[in-house]
Amino acid sequence: MPQKISNKDSLDKVAPIKTKIIKESSIPHTFNENEFANIGELTESRVKRDPDGILIEYIKNDEWFKISTKDFHKNANNLAKGLISLGLKKGDKVGIMSHTSYEWVLLDIAAMKLGLIPVPIYETSSIEQIKYILNDSGIKHLFVEDRDLKSKVNVIFDAVPTLEEVDVFSELILESLIEIGSNSSTTDAELKKIFKDVKHEDIATIIYTSGSTGNPKGAVLTHGAFIFVVQSGYESVPYVFYRDNARLLLFLPLAHVFARYLEVMSLAGTITMGLSGGIKTLLKDLGHFKPTFLLGVPRVFEKIYNAASQKAGATVGVPEINSKVFADATKIAVKWCDATDGANRSEWNNLKINPILKAQHEFHDKVVYENIRKVIGGNAVHCISGGAPINPELAKFFTGAGMQMLQGFGMTETIAPAMICRQDLNKVGTVGLPFVGVKIAVDENDELLIGGPTIFSGYNNNQALTDETIIDGWVHTGDLASIDDDGNITLIGRKKDIIITAGGKNVIPIPLENIIKTSTIVSEAVVIGEARPFIAAIITLDLMSVNIFLNQKGLEAVSSIKAVKNNPTILEELNRVVDLANETVSRAESIRKFAILEEDFNITNGTLTPSMKIVRPKINTEYVDFINQEIYSK
Repeated sequence: MPQKISNKDSLDKVAPIKTKIIKESSIPHTFNENEFANIGELTESRVKRDPDGILIEYIKNDEWFKISTKDFHKNANNLAKGLISLGLKKGDKVGIMSHTSYEWVLLDIAAMKLGLIPVPIYETSSIEQIKYILNDSGIKHLFVEDRDLKSKVNVIFDAVPTLEEVDVFSELILESLIEIGSNSSTTDAELKKIFKDVKHEDIATIIYTSGSTGNPKGAVLTHGAFIFVVQSGYESVPYVFYRDNARLLLFLPLAHVFARYLEVMSLAGTITMGLSGGIKTLLKDLGHFKPTFLLGVPRVFEKIYNAASQKAGATVGVPEINSKVFADATKIAVKWCDATDGANRSEWNNLKINPILKAQHEFHDKVVYENIRKVIGGNAVHCISGGAPINPELAKFFTGAGMQMLQGFGMTETIAPAMICRQDLNKVGTVGLPFVGVKIAVDENDELLIGGPTIFSGYNNNQALTDETIIDGWVHTGDLASIDDDGNITLIGRKKDIIITAGGKNVIPIPLENIIKTSTIVSEAVVIGEARPFIAAIITLDLMSVNIFLNQKGLEAVSSIKAVKNNPTILEELNRVVDLANETVSRAESIRKFAILEEDFNITNGTLTPSMKIVRPKINTEYVDFINQEIYSK
């Protein structure tokens, strides 16, 4: 069990000047944080340990390819020489705008080895966002996925003074640069000297947060901070990241800090990293690649659950009882998780369980859980959720079905993870304990603070915002949280999300939303009421789950959400979870009315970020007419 330290005994405790710390949690690290000078050295350390092992598997044109460790680094080194031939040198900014792909990873590592500064841009970004990032970061050379993205950039090319060239992955630019590099006059000795000139304090990358308002913010991340958080991950959860035959399927966009962290973790450790074709082919890719663990945001796990429930339920063989069997299996998985305290499947035989529950679980394991595990490849032992609070019932389901759900938390400004539940101390509902070497605290206003070597250097070209965010060495996250006596952190909500009604009542929406989302038919719930006479909620439904639910009730399936907006059975279910949410707050804070939105929130209209988090301010403006007519009309 990891060592837990409360506010009475903290690691390298800072002496607060403006920040009043109420409670702190931290765990010392034992690794040598100076072992590697830069990310290139960190990733190349694997060549010595496992040169012929498979480092990456990726899909292209429906065909899977495998790349060994030595071949990857040979290609990366030749690509680095090719980049030198373009006149690029240490400190130059290189933009990457593409879906997750082998080309993305290869270019990223080659660039960071040279001391170039890769700047990711979401391929879904608007032209104005692209222009802002290009200008704010000072990108010199931009690589895009295809001609369509190049055409998008060409519209603003003249408005970006630093931008010299735009190259296209699909036109085999990297293959050309690798060929140029293999015949380059730059010797291996000269290349090695260039690599060694990259130090801890040098900038590794600038990652722009998608943000909910205003322009994106460019978080400056150094090689040293990146190395520390990778080493901390291996020491904090070795049974996930540093185990024999570990396999990770990466489907998150590499423009997101979480995916970028996983990229370096995989290349530096023991993991074989699979690169998926995307969310649309996720289940197919999972079945082929057979990962040992899954990482994603809650929305991804909700979609996996819904899709897997359909396939697993169908294997029962009797259509009339499929849905009922699956519903019963869900309840038993939750009960099993509670009875085993969220333990990993490897520990179940060592636990004393009620014989009746054990028999029920064994039955559903053969009929349902085993089939769900097969749907996602059959080898997954852990699921790690981050980015937003996950529905506790969903977390318990995955854990009870044999894929232990470990919730974590981090942000771009901390290079993704800063805390995570542990395999042997999985307190469902919390985001766990700090990563080793990371300091976690709450201040007098219950704001969550993060400190230590993993925090970012500041926001690019924005010292004022940097000074507002980093105070006395602590990143002020804007999240409200609590720390229990064991050091586990529980998220409460976002400071900026606090709703103040017309009557002056302060309401924290996230706990209410999480309870509403315990219903399997709910896709998203957004609580509203800023300057309004009462609190309300906008609810979106998952059509697949709605039809499973209707089938369980002996009712016919529907083809659209519009068909169930006034369905008494659906409304009864929604009233049930809204009532449950209201039981946790006073009447002034309770949800008086809800409305069903016929469409789901999405990236296209800006109501979801590319990492699939809701954008509350955008929802309030995008659907203002709906809100006025459906909820607040007299």
